[in-house]
Amino acid sequence: MKTCTIKGSVYLALGIAAIGAALLVPAQLRCLDEEAVVRAGAPTRTVLVEAAEQLRLDKPGLAVLLVKAGVAADVPGAAQASQELEAQMAARPVPAVWGPTDSLLQQVCGKDGLKTDAGSVLEVILPSSRRAAALEFLQSLRRADVREVLRHRELANTVAFPPVSSASGQALDAAVLLTGLLMQAEAMRPALRQEIEVLAATANRGGDSTPIERVYLDLSSLAKRMTWDQLVWFLGRVKDLTSLRQLTSAIMRAPGELPVVFAALVMAESPDAVVTLLRDLPKTASADLRFALGTGKGGLDLLLARQQPIHRAPWRSPWVALPGLAQLWSLLVWISTTSLAMALLFKYLLWFDGAFCLARAFSLLKPEPSDEEEPLVLPFARTLRQQTVAALALMLAVILTEPGLARTPAPVSAVIWVPAKSRTVAAVETSEPKRSMNPESNWLALAVFFTVQLAVYVIGLIKLREIKRQELPSALKLRVLDNEENLFDTGLYVGLGGTGLSLVLLALNLFTASPMIAYASTGFGVFFASLLKIVHVRSYRRRLILQADLETQQVPS
Repeated sequence: MKTCTIKGSVYLALGIAAIGAALLVPAQLRCLDEEAVVRAGAPTRTVLVEAAEQLRLDKPGLAVLLVKAGVAADVPGAAQASQELEAQMAARPVPAVWGPTDSLLQQVCGKDGLKTDAGSVLEVILPSSRRAAALEFLQSLRRADVREVLRHRELANTVAFPPVSSASGQALDAAVLLTGLLMQAEAMRPALRQEIEVLAATANRGGDSTPIERVYLDLSSLAKRMTWDQLVWFLGRVKDLTSLRQLTSAIMRAPGELPVVFAALVMAESPDAVVTLLRDLPKTASADLRFALGTGKGGLDLLLARQQPIHRAPWRSPWVALPGLAQLWSLLVWISTTSLAMALLFKYLLWFDGAFCLARAFSLLKPEPSDEEEPLVLPFARTLRQQTVAALALMLAVILTEPGLARTPAPVSAVIWVPAKSRTVAAVETSEPKRSMNPESNWLALAVFFTVQLAVYVIGLIKLREIKRQELPSALKLRVLDNEENLFDTGLYVGLGGTGLSLVLLALNLFTASPMIAYASTGFGVFFASLLKIVHVRSYRRRLILQADLETQQVPS
């Protein structure tokens, strides 16, 4: 076997190993790797421990949702804990919907002695006898904010709900009374309570009642899914009306994720960070919260601190389990969790080295030049081309292999208010953004096109420099330059190909950039090809023509 073949095989193996190691590094620019979350959450408190603490504090509703979140997050022992908690709930003398034994809801609405099978606060308060009891209690109070809310029962020009005085006014009546009870129970933060009072006062004085009815709709939606202690605790973690709307929208989009969102609010250092995550990453936030909760409180805190989606790579599991790779994997995880910048630098160095080794292997394994072509081969040009290819591979690796670089914008929620005479409450719809409204995808496509065309341009310059450095007559250099004409036009071919491929991907909905961005590939190709041929090749060709003429005149006849 020839020496070049052996060297080429070694470089090929090293290149594949380096790129494989780069893919294994658990570090991303705009994503949080799952291994970092697992490592951060391993030594910290779990949702089951938090559930046991809440049950000890006589908050059964919180314990129920925390255990359900543990089951959803596949926490070890969560299924058994759920069965044990159900047995404890069945043995309680007071149904869990009332919350603690001395809750305000039970004191006001539980005096009728009626047995309730209700599973939510809204079901408890809807019967007419209980609404009457709640109204009598609230009217006996002297709180200005509660009285302002109660005055909304007298309005006839409602928008989302039928008026309380109408035959179908039970929904608005229950929502108003529920809001008053929550205010009296001090379930809301002062800022949230003041905002609700201002909105109610505006509607009572002839202003638009849509904002306050929207609050009633949010509270009713939550009360339909929660017990009293769950609702009181939940509102205590809501900063203002904007946070209330965002949390309610997240729960309404995926009602099954209520235990996960609730558990995240319970265990998070800052509930506002949960709201921000749900707002900015609506498509992945629930799944990411569920995964982080499964690792422990430390994993959840890391997720909320970074505010980035979690990147999962299940394909790594069989590889890191191979003998010899387990130690390398532990080292990579340690580097990534210790310093993200160091891990990214290490990852991209591996990408560059791997691409360079593969380019060198291709050069060594291809057929050797003939004796006639030997004067045209310059070692420095080959190395420059290999380095250029490695740099191109590195830039494309950063752009194309990094998850989360082209995030789709958060959907815009719009509330459609149905007229009150239809006896239907408002419906919430979420509209997806248009593809052209995703600037990150547009910039990503532009970066790919520019990087590829820049690399083609640099390779053309290297070839031109190689021709200049060759010890050949000017007439022969002109013929060699003509032979490389197709290479100098590569930018045009690549640009047209990039435009065609982009349009196909857009037509198949595999990319979310603007269709006009596809033509940037051709635009970059025309620019760099023109720059190469007009500025560099044309001037050098003119000089060669003059030199060839001088050399012809100097030849003796």
